[in-house]
Amino acid sequence: MLEGNVAIGQGDMAGAEAAFKRAVDLDPDDSSAFQRLAAFYRATNRLDESVETLRRSLEAKPNDARLHERLATLLEYKGDTEGAMRHYNEAIALDSSLGESKNNLAYLLAEQGGDLDRALDLAQEAKALLPDNPNAADTLGWVLYKRGIPSAAIGYLREAVAGFAADEEALGIVRHHLALAYEANEQPDKALETLREAIASADRMKEKGREPGWAADVRAMADRLRRS
Repeated sequence: MLEGNVAIGQGDMAGAEAAFKRAVDLDPDDSSAFQRLAAFYRATNRLDESVETLRRSLEAKPNDARLHERLATLLEYKGDTEGAMRHYNEAIALDSSLGESKNNLAYLLAEQGGDLDRALDLAQEAKALLPDNPNAADTLGWVLYKRGIPSAAIGYLREAVAGFAADEEALGIVRHHLALAYEANEQPDKALETLREAIASADRMKEKGREPGWAADVRAMADRLRRS
C-alpha cells in the first residue's frame, strides 16, 4: 500500500493500481487493502470497479459495518438507492453507533416516500451522534417537514444553513428545504427571502461556469411565490 501511495505521488497511476492489487492478493483478509484499492478507483472515477472491490471485501468480511457503510455511500452516489439503503441497513444492524449511515438512510427514506416514522427515529439518533453536523440537522428538519411538522423543522433547517460554508453546493439544497418549511408554516415572506439567498448563490456559481442542479427548483418556487 505504501508503494501505491508513493506511485500516486509520482503520478504513476498504473503503478499505483498494480501495487494496491498486490496488497489485496498478499492478504485477502485485510479489508484496509480492499478499501485503499476501492478509494483509488473512486478517485480515478472508476466507480463500477470501486463497487466490485468493496463487494469482494465483504465476501471475506460480511460483518464489517464500515465496509457496508462505504459501499452504501458509493451506491448512493451512483444512484442505486435500493442497494444503498440495503447496505446502510446492514451497517446499522452491525453497529448502532454509525451516525452517518443512520442519517443517510433517514434522508433516503424521506426522499423515497418510505417509512417516515422510522426515518424520524433514525434522523433523531443521527443528530444525537453527530450534534455539530449540518447534514444531520438538515436531515432531521427535512424528515419533520415531510411528516407535516414544519414549525419543528424550521429550527433544524436554520441550524443546517448556518453550518455550511457559503461556497458549499449543498447549502442551496438546504435553503430550498428551509423555504419549503417556511411556506408550509405560512411564512411566505421568509420563504422568499431564503430563496433569494439561494438564487444569489446559484448566480455566483453560474458566473463560474456551472449551474447547480438545485437552481431550477429554487427559481421555480420563487416565481410561484411571487405570483401568489
